[in-house]
Amino acid sequence: MKLRKSDVKDLLAKSFPDYRGRSFELVEQKTIYFDPYGGGGSWSDFVLIDLATGESRPYPKPIAGPFGDKNAYRDIPLADGTVLVEHATFCGKDCGITFHVTPTTRLSLPFAALEIPA
Repeated sequence: MKLRKSDVKDLLAKSFPDYRGRSFELVEQKTIYFDPYGGGGSWSDFVLIDLATGESRPYPKPIAGPFGDKNAYRDIPLADGTVLVEHATFCGKDCGITFHVTPTTRLSLPFAALEIPA
């Protein structure tokens, strides 16, 4: 679901306050897949926000070994009451900010009334 900057200004201030782009998306999911290698100029940075306390902290990506550690590629469960904010870069191009939330967490967000298209 696409969002406006005005919808996410508080979450953005706690995660990537220097971001000046205009691409914002909300994704409902129970897990997130991490690829620690990136490659080709592609990577993502993550910040985890606890909605109960308002605290945010950088979210560490799994560290991969030099020989393709298959445990580094994995789905990590998202906790209710948190927002995992991703700033993605693909082939050196800014791809915007994605707010990853569980379905339960989405209902507690200020823009919860917005419809998620099927």
